[in-house]
Amino acid sequence: MAYGDHTTKIRCTNSERSEKPQGVGPVTAAIRAVRTEPEPARRGTLRALAALPLAVAALTGPAAAPPSPDAAFIRTCNEALAYWDEIDARAISEDWDDVVVGQHVDRLNGMLDIVIATTPASRAGQAAKARVVAKEVETYCTEKDRTTQLVESLLRDLTDAAKLPHSA
Repeated sequence: MAYGDHTTKIRCTNSERSEKPQGVGPVTAAIRAVRTEPEPARRGTLRALAALPLAVAALTGPAAAPPSPDAAFIRTCNEALAYWDEIDARAISEDWDDVVVGQHVDRLNGMLDIVIATTPASRAGQAAKARVVAKEVETYCTEKDRTTQLVESLLRDLTDAAKLPHSA
């Protein structure tokens, strides 16, 4: 038996390999399935796999901007303002007694304590804090003396500065 004859005897076709399931894992089975596809279908499969990251990116949209370092603080400021408005509206419409008003005001004061204690790290955080302070000034400073006017001016500047296109 010649060397060439020996090698021809142990060769097998793709169909013979696929008939032998022993020791074949899922990856090997998938590779064999792609190999047995006609060439145009195989190219189509590979193109579809290559385009998958682009399709996922199209579905999810552009990459999101990194969250603000003050995101939680801004959320607290916005929640405090919304809760303040809710208290004002519901206390009158639902005719709350002093105990109920006190419970809601205590919760609001807890939020305001966080606003007072936190130093914002961004212009957006400063603007959120300024909106809370503006609500306080608007609600409790009834006399428009020079000090109140200066504070209101500063608050306007801070809230408008958050809209300017410069960095934090």
